[in-house]
Amino acid sequence: MGWFGGRGGPAVATEAHRHIPLGTSLETEEHLAGHYRGNYASTTKYTLLTYLPKALFEQYRRVANIFFTLMAALSLTPFSPLRPWTCWTPLVIVVGVSMIKEAREDYKRYKQDREVNERPTCVLDRKSGKFVTVPWKALRVGDIVQVCRDQYLPADLVLLTTSSDEGTCYIETMNLDGETNLKIKAAPEETRCLEACDLAGLNAVIDCEGPNSRLYQFTGNLRLRPPLPPTVVAAMEAARAMAAAAAAAEGGGGGAELKPKAGEQQEEGAGPGWGRAAAKSLVANGMEAHAEVLRSTASTTARPGEGGRWNLRASVRRRASARAEPPQEYVASLAASALVLRGCSLRNTECIYGVVIYAGHDTKIFMNSTEAPSKRSYIERTVDRIILLFFFVLLLWCLISAVYHAWWTNTHFKRHWYMRPDAVDAASDPDSPAQTGAVNFFVALLLYSYLVPVSLYVSIEMVKVFQAMVLIARDRDMYHAETDTPALARTSNLNEELGMVAAVMTDKTGTLTRNVMEFFKCSIAGVAYGAGITEIERSNALRKGQVLDDRERPEAARYRERFFNFYDERLMGEAWYSAKDPATIEMFFRLLAVCHTVIPDGPTDVKSIKYEAESPDEAALVVAAKAFGFFFYKRTNTTITVRERTPCGTNDVEYEVLNILEFNSTRKRMSVVVKEKANDKIIIFCKGADTVIYERLDPNYAPNEDAKAATTRDMEDFGASGLRTLCLSYAEVDRDWYTNWAKEWDAGKKSLDDREAKLAEAAEKIERNLRLLGCTAIEDKLQEGVPACIKQLALAGIRIWVLTGDKMETAINIGFACSLLTEEMRQHTVTASSPRVEELEKAGRRQEAEALAAELVAKQLDKIDLELRQAAEAAGSKVGGGGGAGSKHGGGAGPGTGGGMGGDAVEAALIIDGKALSFALSKDLAPGFLRIGLRCKAVVCCRVSPLQKAQVTGLVRSTGSITLAIGDGANDVGMIQRAHIGEC
Repeated sequence: MGWFGGRGGPAVATEAHRHIPLGTSLETEEHLAGHYRGNYASTTKYTLLTYLPKALFEQYRRVANIFFTLMAALSLTPFSPLRPWTCWTPLVIVVGVSMIKEAREDYKRYKQDREVNERPTCVLDRKSGKFVTVPWKALRVGDIVQVCRDQYLPADLVLLTTSSDEGTCYIETMNLDGETNLKIKAAPEETRCLEACDLAGLNAVIDCEGPNSRLYQFTGNLRLRPPLPPTVVAAMEAARAMAAAAAAAEGGGGGAELKPKAGEQQEEGAGPGWGRAAAKSLVANGMEAHAEVLRSTASTTARPGEGGRWNLRASVRRRASARAEPPQEYVASLAASALVLRGCSLRNTECIYGVVIYAGHDTKIFMNSTEAPSKRSYIERTVDRIILLFFFVLLLWCLISAVYHAWWTNTHFKRHWYMRPDAVDAASDPDSPAQTGAVNFFVALLLYSYLVPVSLYVSIEMVKVFQAMVLIARDRDMYHAETDTPALARTSNLNEELGMVAAVMTDKTGTLTRNVMEFFKCSIAGVAYGAGITEIERSNALRKGQVLDDRERPEAARYRERFFNFYDERLMGEAWYSAKDPATIEMFFRLLAVCHTVIPDGPTDVKSIKYEAESPDEAALVVAAKAFGFFFYKRTNTTITVRERTPCGTNDVEYEVLNILEFNSTRKRMSVVVKEKANDKIIIFCKGADTVIYERLDPNYAPNEDAKAATTRDMEDFGASGLRTLCLSYAEVDRDWYTNWAKEWDAGKKSLDDREAKLAEAAEKIERNLRLLGCTAIEDKLQEGVPACIKQLALAGIRIWVLTGDKMETAINIGFACSLLTEEMRQHTVTASSPRVEELEKAGRRQEAEALAAELVAKQLDKIDLELRQAAEAAGSKVGGGGGAGSKHGGGAGPGTGGGMGGDAVEAALIIDGKALSFALSKDLAPGFLRIGLRCKAVVCCRVSPLQKAQVTGLVRSTGSITLAIGDGANDVGMIQRAHIGEC
């Protein structure tokens, strides 16, 4: 909450659904203003109103401050032996210094929030129809926003249209998930043809799910209401015009071609993409006949150019007649591909236009964050316990003093006439020993109160500030010279805990690794290529006392570039022309150049071109294709152009991209269906995990069997070297069969129910009878010094938990590369996937699938727990007993289980994916999961969400041991806040 403002709107109850009308009516504005939060965002702990009570509460969490306040209050009583100011002055100084320090640190956070909230963005003023510049904090749900290249997204937006022909854009999500690779997002087909001038009159409604923490899931509908935008009406009129032209051609025109009239210019870069998009829009709304004409006509009559859209819409507008039928309401389904999130930045796209659906603290990045906690260090908690001990000693002394004073007054006071026993007050009345004792108890409390040092906390605070501002900030060993970045301690409260860490929770991408992929080795037609040595091979050789020849050959240097660290004289240049099977090698290189979603950027020459990729793996494969003579340099919305150097010569080959079957964690593969324009041959290129590719190989293709055996052998060798492997395959597709399949694929894409299941079913039909080409092996470079650092941490007895969003295979490879996992460790894998679970999910029986998955996870945890206990007993380790990990056995695993991090760890590693982790973190399974994790030397959690990272960290913290969380992205904020110490 900001120092000078609130959180941007009233607190809103949890919403299951959102209804967001887009229009200029007063009712629309009132609905949006009254129902949803504004876009003001804050990460501070205090405001001007809450600072005093909340800061005082923080100070009075310290036992000493409570004690001295009581003493100061007693000093105001008549029988106090001390003057009040002698008690109040040090107390005010102690509390005041600490509160000023808190205010200073929180004010820094406020200034950072203010900088973000005041960032400018362009929002559509519906009354004037123009985009005006406003600060981020002024945005509200329902606003239409323009975001330009390299700008950050101010809120969670649903894309309406973009500057690209195909309605796509590239988003960098580094601040969200730590990934530096770009993600492709696409506007709905029904709106991607809209122009900026159409948005002011847009009459639509968005129905979507309420705010939630799911970063990669989104469902909703966009309903376009009459009056429809001119471009949408133009699409309908274009369909009619093209239908008439086609009919005329059939009647006697023969071969007529639709061209712009004289004086009607065609925009640069126009192509068939807009026609297809408009056609798909028409099909989705029941105008199949018009759509087919529009699709076919657009594909044959559009004129390609350099970078714009064909100006068919302007021509149609001028010819639109009053005979047009009343337009119907358009309904577009919205998925995660149309949602762009706050905190991400726009790359490789001039501008996008989107509707704000979640703002401020309702955005997904904030929903994945937890409120900044007030962390107290181990020393503070220890000092509190010591002060409590001193307090009880003090009470004992005061009690002894009070009893003795009461006894002495009652028995001896009257004998001493010079003390005037006839003129005494309540503190020394010999006739009331009980009263005298009680009063003198508090007098002694004041006199002895200095047993507890009032300056202790101030001294500790000053030492911590000195450590943070001088020792840490100026430590040369923590200075990064390349970016001129020194270490920064955002809080000084936790300095001493850095030396007491028992468990490290770390992200992988950008933390353990540099997220820099390099094409390192490959296997083609059963022959392995590449002679480099990986970091894992170096570490293994060092451990075994072996010496490896790691000298780079001089001729290899000329081929080396970013993403490509490969050399084999049998493949470089034209050497592969004379190989045993050059046709397979040629197809292998062609797949690398075609099967991807990479966008070329910059000059189209080999040395200067840059590639924007969704993942660094894809960039590495495309760069490898370029190095091998297959230079991908041009992409349109429907084509890919590759300059191929083959035994037949060097030619520019254009491929029409018919379909892209995207990768996901379930499919574990990606495919591209293309048509060679020179011969109309249709080919599907498929790359993915070995298990899924092998299942889809053509059993009747004889070379597959030998290639599979050799490729499997090579992949095992590559995997042992810590390389990320990928199988490559292809198949030729019959044209008639493809025509029928394409109809099923298009129907699945338009389905609003079970869309993913229908697309998966269609993909299964075309991704079959494949021919195996070989595999690639890519190395993910580690941060400098990571393996040595992890070894030192392990020797110190510190447990390391890697929490990453990457897939399991990737995480395991990196675990070996950084010495987190070793060959001696037994790997225990927990997953929620099984053939039966997948069948239930495809059938739409989600509840049954989840119940079965939960039972599967519980059984796996029970089995692992039993094996670890047996291993511990065999090794003679004293590991706390208990039942299994499943719900049947339960059992605690907190501080009482062996205390802290438990007993000696077993030479084992636990590897669990995100879906299984969601069940393992349940109330019944969490204790057993934690117990297993504490028994293992390493734990790797894959495909985890930011919320799961925080939950795992909290679970480990519950043991009472000091936890350290390390991350570099906004997805790590919850984990960092939940741990005792956070580093980023």
